[in-house]
Amino acid sequence: SFTTTLGMMAGTSPSVALLTDGTDEAAFEANTDHLALSHLGGGTAVTTLGMDPGTSPAIAALPGGGWVAAFQDNASKLYLYDSKGDKINTDLGMDPGTSPAIAAQPDGSFRVVFQDNDHVLAGYNSSGSSFTTSVGMRAGTSPSMAAKSDGTYEIAVQANTTDLATVHLGQGYTVNATTLGMDPATSP
Repeated sequence: SFTTTLGMMAGTSPSVALLTDGTDEAAFEANTDHLALSHLGGGTAVTTLGMDPGTSPAIAALPGGGWVAAFQDNASKLYLYDSKGDKINTDLGMDPGTSPAIAAQPDGSFRVVFQDNDHVLAGYNSSGSSFTTSVGMRAGTSPSMAAKSDGTYEIAVQANTTDLATVHLGQGYTVNATTLGMDPATSP
């Protein structure tokens, strides 16, 4: 066990990725409202990249080594930062106070999903393209996502009905609207 010297913003959650070398990288919102990273058991760093207060970043390990993090910046836009120091301001609007989800495939490609500022599930591809679905989300909630071995993704959201909905994302997407009620304003 270890303790970092970095403070975390209250009400936020860290995200951790297991890297290909067997170590872990954590991303979190520092108590300065900036993106912070900690190589667990090793170095820590706070970037100068501002985050929307009270949001949490997502991080995914890349199969060739390294990682990529996604977060809502302080202008309510989806922003990406990776282990090489590359920064991508996607200029895609997010619902304030929400957090993205990210998952990577074995070939190094990845997708990020988030609630956009129109309260629907939207996304960004590692190729640089973006997409919007017709999946309505409950305001103030965030999606979760996992990569599947066939190159597709499974996503869970709180729909605007307050029920759980799952989305299978490949070339297109299919939605499974359940009748499983969720506590309002919670995220799967």
